[in-house]
Amino acid sequence: MVDARYAQWRAPHKNDSLTGEGWRRGKCLTGFCHCERGFYGIDCSIPLRPTASLDQAVNPLVYIYELPPWLNVWRLQTMEARNAYEQPWSGIYAAETKLLSRLLKSRYRTMDPEKADFFYVPAYPIAARGIGGQDVDHLQRVKKYIAETWPFWDRHKGGRHLWMLAGDPGACHLVGGRNQTPWLANSIFLTHWGYMGNEFGHAGCFRRGQDIVVPPVIDWTKYDHAARHDASGAEVALSEEWRSQWVWPNATAAPRTTILFFSGSAGQNPGCEHPVPHRCDAYSLGVRQAVLRYHENTTGFNIRGDRRKVGSKEYMAFMRSSVFCLVAPGAGWAVRSYHAVLHGCIPVFIPDNIAPALDEVIPWNQLSVTVAKEDIPKLDQILNDISKERIREMQEGLACAWPRMHMGSFYGAYADEDVRHDMFDSVMQVLRNRMSSGEQGSPLVDGSWRGVTSTCKARGFHSDRKK
Repeated sequence: MVDARYAQWRAPHKNDSLTGEGWRRGKCLTGFCHCERGFYGIDCSIPLRPTASLDQAVNPLVYIYELPPWLNVWRLQTMEARNAYEQPWSGIYAAETKLLSRLLKSRYRTMDPEKADFFYVPAYPIAARGIGGQDVDHLQRVKKYIAETWPFWDRHKGGRHLWMLAGDPGACHLVGGRNQTPWLANSIFLTHWGYMGNEFGHAGCFRRGQDIVVPPVIDWTKYDHAARHDASGAEVALSEEWRSQWVWPNATAAPRTTILFFSGSAGQNPGCEHPVPHRCDAYSLGVRQAVLRYHENTTGFNIRGDRRKVGSKEYMAFMRSSVFCLVAPGAGWAVRSYHAVLHGCIPVFIPDNIAPALDEVIPWNQLSVTVAKEDIPKLDQILNDISKERIREMQEGLACAWPRMHMGSFYGAYADEDVRHDMFDSVMQVLRNRMSSGEQGSPLVDGSWRGVTSTCKARGFHSDRKK
């Protein structure tokens, strides 16, 4: 029975359907799954009498913990009601719900925890404190529950357990990062922010080779206002107008005449007249502020801070006409790296102590530029010294890598890419590589990181830069 105080809450989806394939076998009422006889689970897909055919001969096999609603789905409802910007089902912070939905109906899911290589914990930590942090007390309650209910946490000392931390600061808000939460020492964080430094009180946020940086869900409805949703409100179909302007379906887009583009907040808000670290010196680790200070008027650069930010259509048009796009942190991870890749703009990562997404699959050193924070004053010299041949190589690499930035197996193809080689597949590939090596794998230098799409063979990228 569901507690009466939750009776006014609606299910965490627009049509009260269940996550994954469960809509065929049950309904979600007031945040609780009511399954048909013979089935149970978060998506009503687990039969009470399992058969051998449930588990495929693939790896890795991932077991998804079944948690009571007060430890996960009810939290999503409070988050959904609190702020539309933080919607758990859409927008750039929806990676946990989308990743879980994809995992639930994937061949990598096992119903037998004894066969599992990894264990996914659907705790939704972002739902408690929103995009700005994680709720450590909630994670401890979830850990206590799974440790008391199953033997696998203690058996692996918390290792092989996957936690999605989708908020801006990733693990940095776990009370000093992992350094002060020893019970999470062996767990694997799936996060959007691979920060490995210790500035402004951040420390122990990300461990390379243990944690995994995953791309966010790109909400194209923010930019393509004519995009269509399916009946559930979950999946998006781009409008024909937007597809015709999007760079990968049209690899011979307009010439790229701008050297470096950036538009976004740079700590110039009125609140910075007061000691508000989130919006002042600590914001962006000081990177956006420094780039704006040194290069707002640099020839060939289009750097726009708070006072000159542009709307979504101009923003995307500038990306399509720029050779390089600045990728600097904000209050944490930066969505601009994914926008840049999807528009053929070479990412310039600053600072140099942040791991990019899926760096155990994608050879970012071949596709991007990384600059140390102290080298910002000479950023123009660094970029102007890159040859046209090197630029062409990076652009052609991005034309192959972009499908891995998108969860095509959930949303469907943007162009003609094979959606089996998407973000979700890449995460599984990282885990599979670690199973065979026992440690962080190297980028896939054999070329298998390349997406299966005609743009991977495309030529005709334009750059009017002189070298």
